[in-house]
Amino acid sequence: MKKTQIFDGFLTNDEIFELETNFRKYVDMDLWPAPYDGNKCQALYVYPGPTNKDLVCDFLTTKINNLLKEEHFCDSWHILNSYLPYGIHTDAYDDSDPNAYLHSKKEGFELGYTFLIPLSDYNSNTVVFNERAEYTKNWHNWRDKENITPCNFIETDTYNRYLTHESQAQISYFSIDTIYPWKKGNLLVMPREAFHCSDNFLKNNIFEKRALVGWSYIKND
Repeated sequence: MKKTQIFDGFLTNDEIFELETNFRKYVDMDLWPAPYDGNKCQALYVYPGPTNKDLVCDFLTTKINNLLKEEHFCDSWHILNSYLPYGIHTDAYDDSDPNAYLHSKKEGFELGYTFLIPLSDYNSNTVVFNERAEYTKNWHNWRDKENITPCNFIETDTYNRYLTHESQAQISYFSIDTIYPWKKGNLLVMPREAFHCSDNFLKNNIFEKRALVGWSYIKND
């Protein structure tokens, strides 16, 4: 069973500078705004264009494969510019919304990991839950299909510190696996089917946070 892991110092400051430079030096970047609640923009995804996509993806994926001692395929590396906290979701393929994620499903492969590498230090965290679903990114679909009932494992103090952008009723269905602080160059590795979310970083007077993100695949045996 895939597990969530944290690796300190995965990227050096020099490596981050080089990657940021490669993203910016060409004009064929691919920009994907993520709309939210009408006219709000929740995030902006910056994908490397054809000129440097292979350079960026090969460098990061090779470095991760050497670390994990596994062969992952990841051609979805991008820079996430997050403006509003993300709610609880998975990075799995969603049968009800096949266009929800770029690079969502590949024949002959199964879901691997989500990789997240902050590009600076932020007073913010990613919360990874123990609960998982391979067939949906939507927690309502998972709850209804699996007949999940509230477990009420998350204490009020934890809710107030990290999760106030979600309702307590919603949080009642989940239990926490890992709370990952956003520290520059560190690597979060979490199963793509794991439910996760941002903390409510707006409470900490953070208006934007940036990270490298990639979604991987593993060949079916």
